Amino acid sequence: MLRLIDNPLPERAVAILQDRQARVDAQATFPEKVAEGKRLFTQYNKNTDIAFREVRRNLVAMSGGTVRCNYCEALLHESKYQQ
Repeated sequence: MLRLIDNPLPERAVAILQDRQARVDAQATFPEKVAEGKRLFTQYNKNTDIAFREVRRNLVAMSGGTVRCNYCEALLHESKYQQ
């Protein structure tokens, strides 16, 4: 796994995400929480959303511009064959 540099989100993005998490947490049952999370994700997971843009911008910066999560070892495997 590659080490990533922590890059905190701007306060406004954090506030938006905390509000959305509170809406999920406010649901009474687990299935309701899942449904609300899916609804919010579908509604806001778009380039027009401020929080989405900030999270995406940070992830791109943290990935070193590769636009990959860097979690799996696929990068190491692929790099062997690209040299």
